[in-house]
Amino acid sequence: MAELDCVLKQHIERSENRVFLGLSKTFQNELLESIDEVCLNLIRSEVSKANFLAIEVDETTDCANLSELVLITYYELLGQINERFISFVRPKSHSADDVTAAVLCELEKMNVHETPEKLTAQCYDGAPVMSGHESGVQTRIREMYSNAHFIHCYAHQLNLIVERCVAGNKQVRIFFSSLEEISTFFSRSSSRTAILDEAVKKRIPTCPQSIRWNFKSRSVTTVYKYQKEVVECLERIIDDDASDYKTINKATRLKGFLQDEDFLFWLNFFNTIMPHCDILFNQLQQRNIDAVKTVEYVSHFADSVQQIRTSLETDDHWEQVEPTENGEISENQE
Repeated sequence: MAELDCVLKQHIERSENRVFLGLSKTFQNELLESIDEVCLNLIRSEVSKANFLAIEVDETTDCANLSELVLITYYELLGQINERFISFVRPKSHSADDVTAAVLCELEKMNVHETPEKLTAQCYDGAPVMSGHESGVQTRIREMYSNAHFIHCYAHQLNLIVERCVAGNKQVRIFFSSLEEISTFFSRSSSRTAILDEAVKKRIPTCPQSIRWNFKSRSVTTVYKYQKEVVECLERIIDDDASDYKTINKATRLKGFLQDEDFLFWLNFFNTIMPHCDILFNQLQQRNIDAVKTVEYVSHFADSVQQIRTSLETDDHWEQVEPTENGEISENQE
């Protein structure tokens, strides 16, 4: 904050002999907790005045790549829909019992249990633990909040559609399995991560949930852009005297992937397709989107993919094409 606030910067620079600087992790954590409490009190106040309330729960990862839940609430107040982040939650396990207990605990913190009829919707992904009709989280929440109808996350549906489309091709399944092995190989070891940071200066995204298509997109882009550097990292690990036989065998196999014609073909192919998927994904999540815009965006996406398909059918060699903001391809293939 001192980089942005000249008064705070002067305080830190000129207060070396004073007792309180505010740089202690204890002070910082207490300040953050105080800020969090102020925000939650405001949200509680607004929720108490709202007529309707909805919650959304999804899984994400922290900086240590550990899984946790993120809880978001939506409520109507004075004719406006408000979206508020509530908290990150790490349940004891990923069972329906523990996830439900964690969600109910957060709802109680917002005093929703005092007016349970306000909670009219709950939104999760399609995982059986969350959406199961007999013993899923959504069913257990409805036992406490009878008006809380379950809604499948629409953005997540797009991920599922793309995932299942490509899963029908054996070679594509092998490609993404190999791609995931590359990212996992570097993320599971601090020494390998250090080598990657030094050579590439960028990490290959990893995600515990294979259905998160945006992580696949980022992985494809990163490996495509830094393919040569990643190979060099693997060669350093293979030649390192400190590497054990298991690590060397794994690195050798991954290096083979990055030099395999089939793998490189799919890497090039998806590096061309993925930007269009990302644009469509972002467009469909706009707040002001309507049915007309949705049809327009999907049409642009279909046209872009069709042009890529045509270029593949007519040319033995093709180059990457960059999409424009509306999802169309900016130039035709020669």
